[in-house]
Amino acid sequence: MITHNNDRSVEITLANQLGYERVAMACSASFAQLFDFPKDRIEDLKTMVGEASVNAMQHGNKGRTDAKVTISLKCDEETITVLVQDEGDG
Repeated sequence: MITHNNDRSVEITLANQLGYERVAMACSASFAQLFDFPKDRIEDLKTMVGEASVNAMQHGNKGRTDAKVTISLKCDEETITVLVQDEGDG
């Protein structure tokens, strides 16, 4: 599920299943393209979002199939802030 919080932010909720990190990577790339970020920065963003999503799935949620991972993206001027949340105990 993708939620638009305002015109400069988006929230993505993923099933806790490996492979879904690719959805988050594609969404983050599309989001950055909306604000004309350079291709090299978009590739860095995709890598970071993918790694953080997998970490949340495997370590935060401990692979639980009933858990979700939520990725929030917010653009301010020349910066995209990313928050990745899992439903783990920590």
